[in-house]
Amino acid sequence: MIVDAAERQRDGTWVYGSVSGKRLVGWANDALEPRAGQTVLADMNWNQAFLFHDATGRTLRAPLG
Repeated sequence: MIVDAAERQRDGTWVYGSVSGKRLVGWANDALEPRAGQTVLADMNWNQAFLFHDATGRTLRAPLG
């Protein structure tokens, strides 16, 4: 995942980025400090993943697992 932005929170960081042109938003624990422009490994937990329609933002499926 190529990081576009990272939003630090008290107990972790929201990470905004893309893989193969598809947007992703993920959560990183305190041990990671992702920065814009950085390439990071994104590990998906399908039991907690949500899919959204790109144009409308409507939830397509949640959770996936």
